[in-house]
Amino acid sequence: MNVNAGARAFLAGLIDYAGLFPPAALDMAPALAEYARHRDGADAWMLGRFVVPATRLEALTAALAAGAAPAGDRPWSLAVLAGGGADLKTALGALSGQADAIVACEQAGPGGLTVDVLEMPLPEATGAAMALATGLADEGLDGRDFYLEIGAGADPETALDDIAAAAAEWGGPRSAFPKLGVKLRCGGVSVDAFPAVERVAAVIAGCARRDLPLKFTAGLHHPVRRFADPPAVMMYGFLNVIGAALLAFDRRDDLSILEACLAETDPAAFRLDDGGFGWREHVVEASAVARSRSGRVATFGSCSFDEPRQDLAALGLL
Repeated sequence: MNVNAGARAFLAGLIDYAGLFPPAALDMAPALAEYARHRDGADAWMLGRFVVPATRLEALTAALAAGAAPAGDRPWSLAVLAGGGADLKTALGALSGQADAIVACEQAGPGGLTVDVLEMPLPEATGAAMALATGLADEGLDGRDFYLEIGAGADPETALDDIAAAAAEWGGPRSAFPKLGVKLRCGGVSVDAFPAVERVAAVIAGCARRDLPLKFTAGLHHPVRRFADPPAVMMYGFLNVIGAALLAFDRRDDLSILEACLAETDPAAFRLDDGGFGWREHVVEASAVARSRSGRVATFGSCSFDEPRQDLAALGLL
Protein backbone atom coordinates (compact mmCIF):
# COMPACT_ATOMS: atom_id res chain seq x y z
CA MET A 1 0.00 0.00 0.00
CA ASN A 2 1.30 3.44 -0.95
CA VAL A 3 0.81 5.74 2.08
CA ASN A 4 1.78 9.41 1.85
CA ALA A 5 4.07 11.04 4.41
CA GLY A 6 1.33 12.94 6.23
CA ALA A 7 -0.91 9.91 6.63
CA ARG A 8 2.02 7.77 7.76
CA ALA A 9 3.09 10.30 10.40
CA PHE A 10 -0.46 10.95 11.62
CA LEU A 11 -1.75 7.38 11.71
CA ALA A 12 1.27 5.25 12.69
CA GLY A 13 0.40 3.22 15.79
CA LEU A 14 -2.51 5.57 16.45
CA ILE A 15 -5.30 3.15 17.41
CA ASP A 16 -5.13 1.19 20.64
CA TYR A 17 -7.51 -1.75 20.36
CA ALA A 18 -10.14 -1.73 23.12
CA GLY A 19 -12.46 -4.50 21.96
CA LEU A 20 -13.15 -5.57 25.54
CA PHE A 21 -14.99 -2.30 26.16
CA PRO A 22 -18.42 -1.00 25.06
CA PRO A 23 -19.99 -0.78 22.64
CA ALA A 24 -18.16 -3.85 21.26
CA ALA A 25 -17.70 -5.43 24.72
CA LEU A 26 -16.23 -8.66 23.32
CA ASP A 27 -15.28 -11.57 25.53
CA MET A 28 -11.56 -12.06 26.11
CA ALA A 29 -10.89 -14.79 23.54
CA PRO A 30 -12.71 -13.08 20.62
CA ALA A 31 -11.08 -9.75 21.47
CA LEU A 32 -7.62 -11.31 21.44
CA ALA A 33 -8.36 -13.11 18.18
CA GLU A 34 -9.52 -9.84 16.62
CA TYR A 35 -6.37 -8.05 17.75
CA ALA A 36 -4.21 -10.86 16.38
CA ARG A 37 -6.05 -10.60 13.05
CA HIS A 38 -5.30 -6.89 12.85
CA ARG A 39 -1.64 -7.47 13.82
CA ASP A 40 -1.28 -9.62 10.72
CA GLY A 41 -3.20 -7.29 8.40
CA ALA A 42 -1.98 -4.81 5.82
CA ASP A 43 -2.80 -1.89 8.11
CA ALA A 44 -1.00 -3.25 11.17
CA TRP A 45 1.24 -0.16 11.08
CA MET A 46 -1.75 1.84 12.37
CA LEU A 47 -2.38 -0.51 15.30
CA GLY A 48 -1.31 0.31 18.83
CA ARG A 49 -1.61 -1.70 22.02
CA PHE A 50 -4.23 -4.10 23.34
CA VAL A 51 -6.15 -2.35 26.15
CA VAL A 52 -7.08 -4.46 29.17
CA PRO A 53 -8.11 -3.80 32.78
CA ALA A 54 -5.63 -5.00 35.40
CA THR A 55 -8.46 -7.10 36.85
CA ARG A 56 -8.59 -9.16 33.64
CA LEU A 57 -4.89 -9.86 33.14
CA GLU A 58 -5.19 -13.38 34.53
CA ALA A 59 -8.01 -14.11 32.09
CA LEU A 60 -5.92 -12.69 29.25
CA THR A 61 -2.97 -14.92 30.11
CA ALA A 62 -5.21 -17.98 30.34
CA ALA A 63 -6.87 -17.22 27.00
CA LEU A 64 -3.51 -16.81 25.27
CA ALA A 65 -2.27 -20.06 26.81
CA ALA A 66 -5.40 -21.79 25.54
CA GLY A 67 -4.66 -20.62 21.99
CA ALA A 68 -7.18 -17.79 21.73
CA ALA A 69 -4.76 -15.96 19.45
CA PRO A 70 -1.43 -16.82 17.83
CA ALA A 71 1.51 -15.11 19.51
CA GLY A 72 3.29 -14.41 16.23
CA ASP A 73 6.86 -13.21 15.91
CA ARG A 74 6.34 -9.67 17.22
CA PRO A 75 5.98 -8.74 20.90
CA TRP A 76 2.54 -8.18 22.36
CA SER A 77 2.21 -4.73 23.92
CA LEU A 78 -0.51 -4.02 26.47
CA ALA A 79 -2.00 -0.85 27.90
CA VAL A 80 -3.33 -1.73 31.34
CA LEU A 81 -6.08 0.17 33.15
CA ALA A 82 -5.08 0.22 36.80
CA GLY A 83 -5.92 2.21 39.91
CA GLY A 84 -9.02 2.07 42.05
CA GLY A 85 -11.50 4.67 40.94
CA ALA A 86 -12.04 8.17 42.27
CA ASP A 87 -10.75 7.57 45.81
CA LEU A 88 -6.99 8.04 46.27
CA LYS A 89 -6.71 5.71 49.27
CA THR A 90 -8.48 2.92 47.38
CA ALA A 91 -6.34 3.48 44.30
CA LEU A 92 -3.11 3.31 46.28
CA GLY A 93 -4.32 0.20 48.09
CA ALA A 94 -4.93 -1.59 44.79
CA LEU A 95 -1.43 -1.03 43.41
CA SER A 96 0.35 -3.94 45.08
CA GLY A 97 -2.05 -6.56 43.75
CA GLN A 98 -2.10 -4.94 40.33
CA ALA A 99 1.70 -4.92 40.22
CA ASP A 100 1.71 -8.64 40.97
CA ALA A 101 -0.82 -9.26 38.20
CA ILE A 102 1.22 -7.26 35.68
CA VAL A 103 4.45 -9.10 36.49
CA ALA A 104 2.67 -12.48 36.35
CA CYS A 105 1.16 -11.62 32.96
CA GLU A 106 4.51 -10.59 31.51
CA GLN A 107 6.16 -13.77 32.77
CA ALA A 108 3.41 -16.16 31.68
CA GLY A 109 2.38 -14.57 28.39
CA PRO A 110 3.90 -15.24 24.97
CA GLY A 111 7.53 -14.32 24.51
CA GLY A 112 8.05 -10.59 24.42
CA LEU A 113 4.69 -9.64 25.96
CA THR A 114 5.06 -6.35 27.81
CA VAL A 115 2.84 -3.98 29.73
CA ASP A 116 4.35 -0.73 28.54
CA VAL A 117 1.51 1.69 29.28
CA LEU A 118 -0.38 2.23 32.53
CA GLU A 119 -3.58 4.27 32.70
CA MET A 120 -5.45 5.38 35.82
CA PRO A 121 -8.27 7.72 36.81
CA LEU A 122 -6.95 10.79 38.63
CA PRO A 123 -8.68 11.09 42.02
CA GLU A 124 -9.76 14.59 43.03
CA ALA A 125 -7.34 14.88 45.93
CA THR A 126 -4.45 17.26 46.44
CA GLY A 127 -1.23 15.69 45.16
CA ALA A 128 -3.00 12.62 43.81
CA ALA A 129 -0.85 12.38 40.68
CA MET A 130 2.36 12.56 42.70
CA ALA A 131 1.09 9.94 45.15
CA LEU A 132 0.13 7.52 42.38
CA ALA A 133 3.40 7.97 40.49
CA THR A 134 5.34 7.37 43.70
CA GLY A 135 3.23 4.33 44.48
CA LEU A 136 3.78 2.81 41.05
CA ALA A 137 7.53 3.36 41.28
CA ASP A 138 7.60 1.82 44.76
CA GLU A 139 5.81 -1.26 43.36
CA GLY A 140 8.44 -1.66 40.63
CA LEU A 141 6.17 -0.53 37.80
CA ASP A 142 8.45 2.23 36.58
CA GLY A 143 9.90 2.16 33.08
CA ARG A 144 6.42 2.33 31.51
CA ASP A 145 4.44 5.25 30.14
CA PHE A 146 1.85 6.50 32.63
CA TYR A 147 -1.33 8.44 31.81
CA LEU A 148 -3.81 9.89 34.30
CA GLU A 149 -7.41 10.39 33.24
CA ILE A 150 -8.99 13.67 34.28
CA GLY A 151 -12.47 13.13 35.72
CA ALA A 152 -15.49 14.59 33.95
CA GLY A 153 -16.26 16.90 36.87
CA ALA A 154 -12.70 17.93 37.69
CA ASP A 155 -11.37 21.44 37.11
CA PRO A 156 -8.99 21.00 34.16
CA GLU A 157 -6.40 23.54 35.28
CA THR A 158 -6.17 22.09 38.79
CA ALA A 159 -5.88 18.55 37.44
CA LEU A 160 -3.28 19.53 34.85
CA ASP A 161 -1.20 21.34 37.46
CA ASP A 162 -1.31 18.21 39.62
CA ILE A 163 -0.17 15.98 36.76
CA ALA A 164 2.49 18.48 35.70
CA ALA A 165 3.98 18.46 39.21
CA ALA A 166 4.20 14.65 39.09
CA ALA A 167 5.71 14.77 35.60
CA ALA A 168 8.39 17.21 36.76
CA GLU A 169 9.41 14.74 39.48
CA TRP A 170 8.86 11.38 37.80
CA GLY A 171 8.44 11.87 34.03
CA GLY A 172 10.91 12.03 31.16
CA PRO A 173 13.25 9.82 29.14
CA ARG A 174 15.72 9.50 32.03
CA SER A 175 13.11 9.29 34.78
CA ALA A 176 10.88 6.59 36.21
CA PHE A 177 8.16 7.03 33.57
CA PRO A 178 9.37 7.90 30.03
CA LYS A 179 6.04 9.63 29.42
CA LEU A 180 3.86 10.85 32.27
CA GLY A 181 0.83 12.61 30.92
CA VAL A 182 -2.89 13.05 30.51
CA LYS A 183 -5.68 10.82 29.29
CA LEU A 184 -8.83 12.53 28.05
CA ARG A 185 -12.15 10.74 27.62
CA CYS A 186 -14.06 12.07 24.62
CA GLY A 187 -17.22 9.99 24.70
CA GLY A 188 -18.98 6.88 25.91
CA VAL A 189 -22.36 5.15 25.81
CA SER A 190 -24.38 8.07 27.24
CA VAL A 191 -24.78 11.70 26.22
CA ASP A 192 -23.20 13.03 29.40
CA ALA A 193 -19.99 11.11 28.64
CA PHE A 194 -19.21 13.51 25.77
CA PRO A 195 -17.36 16.60 27.02
CA ALA A 196 -18.03 20.04 25.58
CA VAL A 197 -15.80 21.35 22.81
CA GLU A 198 -14.59 24.09 25.16
CA ARG A 199 -13.45 21.56 27.76
CA VAL A 200 -11.61 19.38 25.25
CA ALA A 201 -9.88 22.45 23.79
CA ALA A 202 -8.91 23.67 27.26
CA VAL A 203 -7.32 20.33 28.18
CA ILE A 204 -5.43 20.11 24.89
CA ALA A 205 -4.15 23.68 25.19
CA GLY A 206 -3.24 23.12 28.84
CA CYS A 207 -1.22 20.03 27.97
CA ALA A 208 0.62 21.92 25.22
CA ARG A 209 1.48 24.79 27.57
CA ARG A 210 2.78 22.33 30.18
CA ASP A 211 4.43 20.04 27.63
CA LEU A 212 2.43 17.07 28.93
CA PRO A 213 1.96 13.95 26.76
CA LEU A 214 -1.66 13.39 25.84
CA LYS A 215 -3.75 10.43 24.79
CA PHE A 216 -7.47 9.99 24.18
CA THR A 217 -10.16 7.40 24.58
CA ALA A 218 -13.82 6.66 23.82
CA GLY A 219 -16.09 7.88 21.06
CA LEU A 220 -13.39 8.45 18.44
CA HIS A 221 -13.76 5.57 16.01
CA HIS A 222 -14.91 7.82 13.14
CA PRO A 223 -12.56 10.35 11.51
CA VAL A 224 -14.77 13.47 11.52
CA ARG A 225 -17.23 14.93 14.01
CA ARG A 226 -20.80 13.87 13.30
CA PHE A 227 -24.19 13.28 14.88
CA ALA A 228 -24.62 9.82 16.34
CA ASP A 229 -27.72 8.04 17.62
CA PRO A 230 -27.62 6.29 20.04
CA PRO A 231 -26.65 8.18 22.03
CA ALA A 232 -28.17 11.26 20.41
CA VAL A 233 -25.07 13.44 20.52
CA MET A 234 -22.38 15.03 18.38
CA MET A 235 -19.52 12.55 18.39
CA TYR A 236 -15.92 13.74 18.04
CA GLY A 237 -13.77 12.52 15.17
CA PHE A 238 -10.16 11.48 15.61
CA LEU A 239 -9.07 13.84 12.84
CA ASN A 240 -10.63 16.65 14.88
CA VAL A 241 -9.13 15.67 18.21
CA ILE A 242 -5.69 14.45 17.16
CA GLY A 243 -5.52 17.32 14.69
CA ALA A 244 -6.30 19.89 17.38
CA ALA A 245 -3.60 18.36 19.58
CA LEU A 246 -1.07 18.55 16.75
CA LEU A 247 -1.95 22.20 16.20
CA ALA A 248 -1.57 22.95 19.91
CA PHE A 249 1.83 21.27 20.18
CA ASP A 250 2.87 23.09 17.01
CA ARG A 251 2.43 26.31 19.02
CA ARG A 252 -1.05 27.10 17.72
CA ASP A 253 -2.83 26.69 21.06
CA ASP A 254 -5.26 29.59 20.61
CA LEU A 255 -8.52 28.28 22.05
CA SER A 256 -10.65 29.66 19.23
CA ILE A 257 -8.58 27.73 16.66
CA LEU A 258 -8.69 24.51 18.68
CA GLU A 259 -12.43 24.79 19.32
CA ALA A 260 -13.12 25.37 15.62
CA CYS A 261 -11.01 22.34 14.66
CA LEU A 262 -12.78 20.18 17.24
CA ALA A 263 -16.19 21.32 16.03
CA GLU A 264 -15.46 20.84 12.30
CA THR A 265 -17.98 18.58 10.53
CA ASP A 266 -16.83 18.93 6.90
CA PRO A 267 -14.53 16.04 5.91
CA ALA A 268 -13.17 18.13 3.04
CA ALA A 269 -11.64 20.52 5.57
CA PHE A 270 -9.06 17.90 6.55
CA ARG A 271 -6.03 16.73 4.58
CA LEU A 272 -3.38 14.06 5.02
CA ASP A 273 -0.80 14.37 2.26
CA ASP A 274 2.93 14.63 1.71
CA GLY A 275 2.80 18.12 3.19
CA GLY A 276 1.56 16.70 6.51
CA PHE A 277 -1.74 17.28 8.32
CA GLY A 278 -4.00 20.06 7.15
CA TRP A 279 -7.19 21.53 8.52
CA ARG A 280 -8.51 24.43 6.46
CA GLU A 281 -5.68 26.99 6.23
CA HIS A 282 -3.66 25.41 9.04
CA VAL A 283 -0.89 22.94 8.19
CA VAL A 284 1.42 20.92 10.43
CA GLU A 285 4.33 19.62 8.36
CA ALA A 286 4.81 15.86 8.20
CA SER A 287 8.07 16.03 10.15
CA ALA A 288 6.39 18.03 12.93
CA VAL A 289 3.47 15.59 12.97
CA ALA A 290 5.92 12.71 13.42
CA ARG A 291 7.75 14.52 16.24
CA SER A 292 4.54 15.28 18.11
CA ARG A 293 3.18 11.79 17.63
CA SER A 294 6.36 10.19 18.97
CA GLY A 295 6.74 12.59 21.87
CA ARG A 296 3.50 14.20 22.97
CA VAL A 297 0.39 13.22 20.96
CA ALA A 298 0.00 9.52 21.66
CA THR A 299 -2.91 7.23 20.77
CA PHE A 300 -6.64 6.86 21.11
CA GLY A 301 -8.50 3.80 22.29
CA SER A 302 -11.20 2.33 20.06
CA CYS A 303 -13.32 -0.80 20.35
CA SER A 304 -13.10 -1.08 16.56
CA PHE A 305 -10.04 -1.10 14.32
CA ASP A 306 -12.05 -1.68 11.15
CA GLU A 307 -14.33 1.37 11.31
CA PRO A 308 -11.59 4.04 11.47
CA ARG A 309 -9.75 2.54 8.48
CA GLN A 310 -12.89 1.99 6.42
CA ASP A 311 -14.01 5.57 7.00
CA LEU A 312 -10.58 6.96 6.10
CA ALA A 313 -10.61 4.95 2.89
CA ALA A 314 -14.11 6.18 2.05
CA LEU A 315 -12.87 9.77 2.49
CA GLY A 316 -9.88 9.12 0.22
CA LEU A 317 -7.43 9.73 3.07
CA LEU A 318 -6.05 6.16 3.17
